[in-house]
Amino acid sequence: MVADVVGDWREEVIATVAGELRIYTSPIPAMDRRVCLMQDRPYRMRVMMNAMGYTQVPILSYVPEALSPNLNLTIQKEGKANWCRVVVAAPLGKTIKGSLALTAPSGVTLGRSLLTIHLKNGERFAENVSFDGKAARGELIRAVLSLDDGTILRGRVPLGL
Repeated sequence: MVADVVGDWREEVIATVAGELRIYTSPIPAMDRRVCLMQDRPYRMRVMMNAMGYTQVPILSYVPEALSPNLNLTIQKEGKANWCRVVVAAPLGKTIKGSLALTAPSGVTLGRSLLTIHLKNGERFAENVSFDGKAARGELIRAVLSLDDGTILRGRVPLGL
């Protein structure tokens, strides 16, 4: 089963193995707080349908990205090239403007460390920031998005798990 059973708005994978119940979740802590997905009736109903054997993809009745500013970091590798993909999204009802600062652990060099963000309602900004060097397992690239209205969003992504 795949569902938000822990209640942190991120989905977990629940599996059984001969006498065990296993819950797999991300080792990366959530950087913001949102309402538990199971509180959304259509989502909860689809999870329930899955539990009864009727395969349904759990979907929300709304798009979370449309309600508040979002920051997302992922690591991508293409051959020998390493990228940190940075995605910032503005909610539907609000323009966002500010600066995004990226930091890497010692031994890792970022192609860019400061990005200017200016997005109109509902727009998205995506950029691949190159990085070189080696980091110990679990070290992080961190991002701090400081918006002009005083809002601060933080994100991080591990360099090799």
